[in-house]
Amino acid sequence: MNTSPRYPLASFRSLAVFLVLVFILGASPILAQKAAPATAPTAAQPITAPVTTPPVTTAPVTPSASSVSTGPAPLKITKPNLSKPAVIPYDQQPYRISITLGIDPALGMPPRESDRLVAQLRDQLLARVGAAWNAQVTLAEPRDPTSHDTLALRSATDWTAAIGASPIDKKLALTLDRVGTKYRLAGIEWDRTTEQITPVMTREAFDRRRLSVLATDLSLALFRPLVSVTAVTENAVELRIRGGDFLPADATATPFQVGDHLTTYIRHYDKKHELRRIQEIPWSYLQVDLVDRGFIRATQITPFKSPLAASKRRAESFAMKVNPYFPSSTVTIIPRGKPDAPLAGYRIELLNRDESKTDPVADRLKIRTNRAGQVVLPVDAAHRLQTLIVYSGASPLARVPIIPGHAPTLQLNVPDDTPRMNVEAETELLQSELVDTVARRHVMMARARAAAQKGNFEQVTEFQKQISELPTLEQFQKRIENLRLPGVQAARNKKDKTQETRITKLCDKINKQAMEHLAPTTLVEFEAEMSELKKAN
Repeated sequence: MNTSPRYPLASFRSLAVFLVLVFILGASPILAQKAAPATAPTAAQPITAPVTTPPVTTAPVTPSASSVSTGPAPLKITKPNLSKPAVIPYDQQPYRISITLGIDPALGMPPRESDRLVAQLRDQLLARVGAAWNAQVTLAEPRDPTSHDTLALRSATDWTAAIGASPIDKKLALTLDRVGTKYRLAGIEWDRTTEQITPVMTREAFDRRRLSVLATDLSLALFRPLVSVTAVTENAVELRIRGGDFLPADATATPFQVGDHLTTYIRHYDKKHELRRIQEIPWSYLQVDLVDRGFIRATQITPFKSPLAASKRRAESFAMKVNPYFPSSTVTIIPRGKPDAPLAGYRIELLNRDESKTDPVADRLKIRTNRAGQVVLPVDAAHRLQTLIVYSGASPLARVPIIPGHAPTLQLNVPDDTPRMNVEAETELLQSELVDTVARRHVMMARARAAAQKGNFEQVTEFQKQISELPTLEQFQKRIENLRLPGVQAARNKKDKTQETRITKLCDKINKQAMEHLAPTTLVEFEAEMSELKKAN
């Protein structure tokens, strides 16, 4: 029989259950300390007394009719404040230029020497031009020209297609080959603004060590700086030089000087600002009057009325420096609308400056066009800008400024002067007939007076009959009107007011001469004189 009490065992079981519950509920102080170590005080975090926050009491809010929402609140979309990218001024934009050097494989130049030549060219251009050029100088790709002959075969269209959308402003393509015992450097410049190229220019040397210097000089000679038109007032033009704020270290590399000349271009865009066409303003130049860092003031020299305007959104006006590359220029004179009928034998005058009524030019070159309607104009180093005048008879057909040597061939379209020339030829015939008629009338009148003084009135009657048979003033005036009306109509059909005015002047001139020498009063006075002589005898 077991005599031990049951109470201690029950108490032990109750204690075990209690400890299990405490462990499960996380009331163990060790587990609580491990679960929240961040609340333990450390040296970096001093212990602070707990802050007692007073209870916050809120009054009941009674909603109003305006504050009760009948649906979800509208979303407020806030657009980000995106500012436009800063536009770099034109005179602070350096040129992005790609310079390639193609070396003829026949030279057998080692790669190490080719790389050294390219590095020397890069360093010399940087030393002379400075920050105005952002140039990348490399050896030419296998598809690029490597000699003078292959370089001359490429046209401006070929270069434009080959370069495509590459982000460059200009391309300088140089080649190196040999002619006999000389090294020959050749090069061209392609410009994106005008999509034109220069003619092939060359430099030659016997010493290979001078090639880098010659390549640098050739690059600067090929380079044609650009300007943007900012304002136009009558003949005064204000422009900004591309990269003009970056002054070159070498004074000879200065892009513009007073007295330089520029040709003008207009780039036309559509609504999407995509290029539609590039228009070169013919027979128009800008003459530089002032250069101030990146600013230019120039005078517009053109036969047209205000052909240039400041740049706008859909039309940008640019100008490029003129460099005479050729010893002369061949100009072909062609009537407008008749390209197959060049004007042969026409008188041409070339003036070394523009003239006026108060300041005529006595020294002028007078030549005539050949059978092909062409004339060769040589370069005048002392007077680069000259004035070309084309005459048709005594009347000037065209008067344009020209820089000989700027282009090898030029074509000048002049007004078709055929109506005026036909009228002028007919008026000259009328004038000769008028002179003959007046002379014969005076001779017959003199002989009739002599016969009357001798009393031979039969001869007087015969002379009076012959005088009456001569053309009269009315007949001449009718012929003049028959010339005037079709000539004026032909000029109007061509919308040529100048010709219309000249035809009218020609007809008025011959009509005035006829009225002066064939006045009816002269015959009346002669008949009265003969009648008195008959009565006296």
